[in-house]
Amino acid sequence: MRFWLLKNLTHNRLLLIVFLITLAVFSAYPAFSQTNQTSRYILDNGLTVIIKEVSTRPIVSLVCVVRAGSSTEGSFSGSGISHFIEHLLFKGTVKRGVGEIAREIKNKGGQINAYTSFDYTRYEIVLPAEHLDGALDILSDALSNASFDPQEMEKERNVILSELRRNNDDPDRFLSKLFWSTAFKKHPYRLPVIGYEELFIKLTRDDILKYYRQMYVSNNIILSIAGDVQTSQALLKVKKAFRHLPRGGILPYQIVREPVQVSKRELIQDRSVNLTHLLIGFHGPDINSPDLYPMDVAAIILGKGKSSRLYTSLKEKDRLVHSISAFSYTPRDPGIFGINALLEAKDIPKAELAIERELDRIKKGDITDKELSKARNMVLADYIFGLQTVEGQAGQLAISEALTGDFNFSKRYIEGINSVTIDDIKRTALKYFKPDNLTRVMLVPHRGSPQKTDNKKKTTDLPIEEIILRNGLTVLLKENHALPVVSIRVVMKGGVRLEDEDTNGISFFTAKMLLKGTKKRPAEKIFEETASMGASLSSYSANNSLGISLDLLKDDLEAGMDILMDILANSTFSQTAIEEVRTDIIARIKRNEEDNFYMAGQALKAALFTSHPYRFEPTGTKQSISNIARKDLLKFYKRYVTTDNMVIAIFGDIDPGQTRRMLIRKSKGLNSKPVPKITTSAEQMQTERTEIEKYMDKSEAIILIGFHSIPLTDNDKYVFDIITALLSGQDGRLFKVVRENLGLSYSVGSYHVMGLDPGYYIFYSESLPGEIDRVKDLLISQIELLRTEPVNSSEINRAKNALAGRWNINLQTNAALAFYSVLDELYGLGYNKYKHYTEKIREVTPEDIIRVANIYFDPEKPVIVTVTLK
Repeated sequence: MRFWLLKNLTHNRLLLIVFLITLAVFSAYPAFSQTNQTSRYILDNGLTVIIKEVSTRPIVSLVCVVRAGSSTEGSFSGSGISHFIEHLLFKGTVKRGVGEIAREIKNKGGQINAYTSFDYTRYEIVLPAEHLDGALDILSDALSNASFDPQEMEKERNVILSELRRNNDDPDRFLSKLFWSTAFKKHPYRLPVIGYEELFIKLTRDDILKYYRQMYVSNNIILSIAGDVQTSQALLKVKKAFRHLPRGGILPYQIVREPVQVSKRELIQDRSVNLTHLLIGFHGPDINSPDLYPMDVAAIILGKGKSSRLYTSLKEKDRLVHSISAFSYTPRDPGIFGINALLEAKDIPKAELAIERELDRIKKGDITDKELSKARNMVLADYIFGLQTVEGQAGQLAISEALTGDFNFSKRYIEGINSVTIDDIKRTALKYFKPDNLTRVMLVPHRGSPQKTDNKKKTTDLPIEEIILRNGLTVLLKENHALPVVSIRVVMKGGVRLEDEDTNGISFFTAKMLLKGTKKRPAEKIFEETASMGASLSSYSANNSLGISLDLLKDDLEAGMDILMDILANSTFSQTAIEEVRTDIIARIKRNEEDNFYMAGQALKAALFTSHPYRFEPTGTKQSISNIARKDLLKFYKRYVTTDNMVIAIFGDIDPGQTRRMLIRKSKGLNSKPVPKITTSAEQMQTERTEIEKYMDKSEAIILIGFHSIPLTDNDKYVFDIITALLSGQDGRLFKVVRENLGLSYSVGSYHVMGLDPGYYIFYSESLPGEIDRVKDLLISQIELLRTEPVNSSEINRAKNALAGRWNINLQTNAALAFYSVLDELYGLGYNKYKHYTEKIREVTPEDIIRVANIYFDPEKPVIVTVTLK
């Protein structure tokens, strides 16, 4: 699979950028190949511009890629200067003061984002297409005239220092950092993108300006625009906006080449973890090497999905790991082929031997034509689903151009994948999978720590059609022929709302078991069939519901529906599978307990909800999961997985009549027994201030301030959404007061959790331990402000525009729209409720905010949880 950006490359983002395009797509779906127009231009000042017309929604995405990453920092190597500039670029310009860019984008209903990698920095703006001119002006202003205000630099420096410490607290990010510094000894890929603290703190404003003026020049930048635009008009606007961006003298790309590794490298660290985190890898090819295609296919065969070799062998068959996957990361210079695993310490020797056996099979060419075909289908499906958003399309074009000089690189990529033979995979495996080329890094629990073993054509926006079948099943159908894909969402009332202390986690357990085998299909066949189609199958369970998701290509709809109906009607709940899933869930609980934010949230819910089941975690507890028996799971399955409690949404490239007839045939075997009436105990509102202190061995402190709120059927939820928009994000009050003005926190904001019963609202901050009391006071003061001072018209309008824009952006994919609609229908709100969101948001007044804040945010009666170092 293309271009993994590993977990500690930047901020808290894990990004998989898939560079795929295919002649097979064009030949299989000729109508699709004519839908979009893509053009590339080089302006007089050297700026590369790529424009793609995508008119499915009135949205446009601008992606700017600057060829400046941690590998290009020269004398600043290891300082994280590229990443520092990424944090600062949208902070202000000569023309726009601090915070104005975020406010302006929010007011236009847009979003901004950015991240830094080894080889480049990416900036993105997505917003309604009518605001293209404004977005271009903002982007060109930031790229040309960033002010790098000294006060803002110091605030953001503290934020990044907090991020550095947070990365060290997160086992996966820390493991990744250790791996790259062990595998690479000379090449700058050995250096963390975020930098080393001792070098980062020495960066001055003069350093920032020097690097910015050197790297942020027109001939070092690619601008990609995708969305509802007309190419010639958009190009004129780009030329006007970027006419003053200077050309620069970029030095030739000169990097110290990594010497050939001549012996195995290994690093093992004791860490405050409950499970062993393992990462092994081999030096691999670069993006321009012909070896990248067979290596990518090898990664798919070995470790992508639940039908992959490593998963079926080590996870499903031998139960040696809790999770395992493989990746092939090929950046501009030679990258890494890696295998990640999470496991118990006692299983390390057997697991590594099993991994070695699977690698040896690849080296011997023990690969079937079926596995090759499956890998190609997975590539094709990933690409098509990635095209559903304009952000995905613009990003794919820009990064292809930046790394290869060819925005159509993905066409060559798919051709390369389709030409891979078994001999190619064998040859490259023998070339790279050598013991002397191996790097092995592990995080293991502290010695003496308890290691428990419990384990067609382009269409307009067509309406949703609702059908109720004779068996009581509610079905939602929506045509969307923009792409040859279909998203299916099946939801049922369930989740923690139906649980007590003894059964906590049974809904989550059941959801996992739904994919573990039927009377017709063992689990491995389910995953093999879906993977062979390039489909994605998953299940979930949360507070109020559980369900199944299936995304697939339109030609596979009937086959996919066969699998889905078989799961819903005929799941077997074998004892062997139950014990496997039980072990997995307990491992997940252990892993959650390593996270201080998770532990803070758990404590807060337990204090807010003393009788209502919303106090529980969806995963359950180690004790409750250990005690749930097969008879309990079967009882839950037969009671709640029934047409009386089920809504199915099928959105995408479908024929509604054919789909309806297919459903009538295939749903005959579903359980249609009525569901017992679901009742929950009422929760008393908080009557006094409750403060809870917890301690964990983490360098970041967490503070949560929580209040009871409303059910999702209450119209005041739109007021709460406005409050969240006012408080959160880079233009939010909390961000400005706590992070921007004082630099006291890396992450700060608020969020709302609603359900069929009254939920809760959280104010949060991740801060330095010594600042926790100060941050707490600042959060409380902002709560008081909501209760006493009316929000001015410009601020509330920005919040409304931001929410409206985000809502439109979120609804780009079939999957998202299907999930919103199907849940609203299940909860009795109506499947078309999503259409009225913007209207309801616009109706909220400043008086509504004061009213709601006074009802629910009593600063004398919150639950406050802090998690700090002892």
